[in-house]
Amino acid sequence: MRLPPIRPDSTKQIQVLHVDDDPSIIDLTETFLEREDDRICIETAASATEGLERIVNCSHPPDCVVSDYDMPGMDGIDFLETVREEYPEIPFILFTGKGSEEIASHAISAGVTDYLQKRCGAEQYELLANRIQNAVQSQYQRQRADRIDELMRLTELAGDTGGFEIHTDTGEVLMTDGCRRLAGVSDDETLSLEEAIELYHPDDQPKVRQTVSQATDMGEQECESWRLQALDGTERIVDVTLTPAEVDKNKYNTNANTSIGAADKSESHAGDVAKMLRGAIHDVTDRHHREQRLTKLNGVSKDLLTAKTQQEVVKIGVNAGRDVLDFQANAIHLTEAGGTQLVPAAQTDELNIHVDEVPTLSVSDSIAGRAYRRDEPIVVEDARQHPDTHNPETDLRGHVYLPLDNYGIFIAGSEKKASFDCQDLAFGELLAGDLIAALDRIDYNKTD
Repeated sequence: MRLPPIRPDSTKQIQVLHVDDDPSIIDLTETFLEREDDRICIETAASATEGLERIVNCSHPPDCVVSDYDMPGMDGIDFLETVREEYPEIPFILFTGKGSEEIASHAISAGVTDYLQKRCGAEQYELLANRIQNAVQSQYQRQRADRIDELMRLTELAGDTGGFEIHTDTGEVLMTDGCRRLAGVSDDETLSLEEAIELYHPDDQPKVRQTVSQATDMGEQECESWRLQALDGTERIVDVTLTPAEVDKNKYNTNANTSIGAADKSESHAGDVAKMLRGAIHDVTDRHHREQRLTKLNGVSKDLLTAKTQQEVVKIGVNAGRDVLDFQANAIHLTEAGGTQLVPAAQTDELNIHVDEVPTLSVSDSIAGRAYRRDEPIVVEDARQHPDTHNPETDLRGHVYLPLDNYGIFIAGSEKKASFDCQDLAFGELLAGDLIAALDRIDYNKTD
């Protein structure tokens, strides 16, 4: 199965705000960037203060900000920090004539997207245009990952959700079938409030008790996330909402062996009120893992900004594929000088378990070569069934191929068939974009 690349509309304009106090740099940059890519549309500002005004006053923020560092008044780092306070997601490239480890370190800490030192010659503008394109595409991919996450949330809301009632006077707990399923509690099993609390991770139990008490005493709704340790041994991350309620004892039974809402046939007095907490429990384990992935990928981006060699980049890449994306068996192949072969440059130890030697792959007649030539990711559901598989006997059935621009390709495999989904592809392309940016920087710095 070949999937379309995850990238924005290739015909859409890229709105760039360029901030520099040197008019000649402003003019040259605008001329060369618009020549390099006719989608790039430049708006300029002569100071950080003017740049902030442009961002605040425009109907839509720019797709990317490019800024000098050494400017009167507010310098580029201060400008970056100010932009990040209100617009944390805008790609921000520091394009500066003053390059030092200290400035780069401060920029990375402040959340810079990319860092590029000014030089003489047109090559720097070609690279800057490429960095803008990649930064905007990477941001698009992150937004797409967020949309996938939101879609998954809506799907989850319709799925692993349960309800319960806690009768605070008696400590009895009633559970819906969905709640029982999440907790691993059988239909004929009853739980007291304390037994229900003990289903949560020991470190979370004090907070659970405190939240139940607060909801009961204050009469206010409480929402928390905790680790549920189900009776079947699985651990889930759950969102729990507790809502105080009072009900007529004549209408609701407090016997835990009955279903919620069953009529009470026992004797009670009119007007008697039972206090309870009504709750909803929602399994958000997958969402939690997705958020962790994205947070860790942001950390990888920072590590790549400080990488000095190509080998350092590919090593960070395969480790991130394994540790962040859970692509345990993966490798990065780089093109040789002639551009006809993809040569293994780094791989995980997990891949070495499955192959005696990571092979060199042909650019012209391999699946990896096709993804590389077309600059499009490819997902293979079962490598044994694919006519172009390098090793038809492989025990790695599912594969994903992520091109790294003209540098090479990232390949991951799994023993399970059809093991890579749209989420994996979205996060994989985020990592690939960061690797391309790092390899670009190292290539550029070789000419120093």
